Amino acid sequence: MKILLIVAVVLLSTFNPATAGQTLKEIMTPPADSVDRESLRIWVPVERGSRCRLTVDILDDSSQVVRHLVNDLAGRGYHNFYWDKKDDSGVFVDSGTYKYQIDDCGNKKRGQIRVTYTGIRIEIQSALGLFAQEVRGKSTNLRIEWLSVTDSLLSTVLDTTLKDGRHKFSLPDYKREHSDDYIQLIRIDGKVVERISSRTKEQK
Repeated sequence: MKILLIVAVVLLSTFNPATAGQTLKEIMTPPADSVDRESLRIWVPVERGSRCRLTVDILDDSSQVVRHLVNDLAGRGYHNFYWDKKDDSGVFVDSGTYKYQIDDCGNKKRGQIRVTYTGIRIEIQSALGLFAQEVRGKSTNLRIEWLSVTDSLLSTVLDTTLKDGRHKFSLPDYKREHSDDYIQLIRIDGKVVERISSRTKEQK
């Protein structure tokens, strides 16, 4: 029984379709921006009859893998995948031309995609991990709050207006005054884009 459980865990871990926080459904969803829709699209025709392991990797100009984008048992059909411009750690890559490599049952194919930025890139590193998002437009408000588990405000860590470009923030250590548990809330232009509990570290 123990051997079967170990095998099941190994198999499940190898079927993870993507990294850096994206689900396969998100990778197959076209970006809202029309330029990104074309420049970041990876078209994969699968014409064989049986299901087989399909991987798609993004490589830099020195042919080093920066993102393991897709790892899935893909069936017959025509698949479109869209890269979110992040590496495996969730950080935005530099603009420029990248290569992609498709491996479909051992049949390999390469192509190129182009990364450009026309808005605001936000990267926030905290004890709860990395948050990175791209926002279209010339200006946006970023607000970060720490709440208690009962949703009362403990501290406003950051409240600032950002212009177009790349912005990186490293949040200070949370000083636990009343509890070991707290909630990190990130708002962009007033809208909650991430809510993480230190208890679960799960996005809600």
